[in-house]
Amino acid sequence: MLDLCKKHKLAIDFCIGPFQYPNYPGIYFPPALLAHVFDTPNSLDTRAPLREFGFLFLEKQMERYGNDKRITSFHFANEWPDKQNVKDKEQIKAWVSTAFMVEAAKYLTAHTTKVISLNTNIDASDKRRLSAVFAEVLEVLGEQASLGFDIYPSQETWRKAFFQKLRRIIEPYERAFAWSCRRFPDCSMYFCEVEAQPWGSGQSWYKMISDEPHPEEKVLHYTNNSLQETFDTYLSPSEPEIVSLWGVDFWLVAKAMHIDWPLAQVSSLAKKRQKRR
Repeated sequence: MLDLCKKHKLAIDFCIGPFQYPNYPGIYFPPALLAHVFDTPNSLDTRAPLREFGFLFLEKQMERYGNDKRITSFHFANEWPDKQNVKDKEQIKAWVSTAFMVEAAKYLTAHTTKVISLNTNIDASDKRRLSAVFAEVLEVLGEQASLGFDIYPSQETWRKAFFQKLRRIIEPYERAFAWSCRRFPDCSMYFCEVEAQPWGSGQSWYKMISDEPHPEEKVLHYTNNSLQETFDTYLSPSEPEIVSLWGVDFWLVAKAMHIDWPLAQVSSLAKKRQKRR
């Protein structure tokens, strides 16, 4: 996958966990460690075996990938500090403490010079919570820090996110985003998980393609111009330095199957953005 990304000139934000990953259920452990995962209000790292695993995993990742020239940045702790389900114990939702994040951040900055990115589901308008959650970790990461805001336009309805929708009316998104840039001046801000994949009604791209006799037509059916609309609504007014798009596994596999979309569309939008800048 790293080689394919390099071949297609894609910058890579490489997820290093060590607990939270950008795919359901979110938290993964070797089977032998599941005995230490309980339905408890305490964070995962209060259990010594899980904490030791977390640091050992980061150590091995840095040994293998810390200086890998194919990698642009390291994606650390997906959607922290949200609780997430645990693989093979899906009934349990777990979380990681600020104390662990701070210690892990210190380790990462000592073992790589690459950017360390975090993403959050906290809306840019929720300024008090952003400050409370990220101030300590971002201070440790310093100029290596990059904070990404998840953009899910499909979730912004009165039914699903009433107060978020209300805040967007009171304060345009680009103004809230600019506040975060001022609040954390050493940290670069970006948009991440921009929806750029044809999930349709929620099924996986693999199932969608494998079940269709003419996948190139079905794939195009799911575009609905959502990526272009996201660019126009959020990215153009806010002007973040970096935009991280979700779905690279689909783009590259689809390309290998001679389905040019969405890789061609992503490339086209990137070129337009470069011209505007």
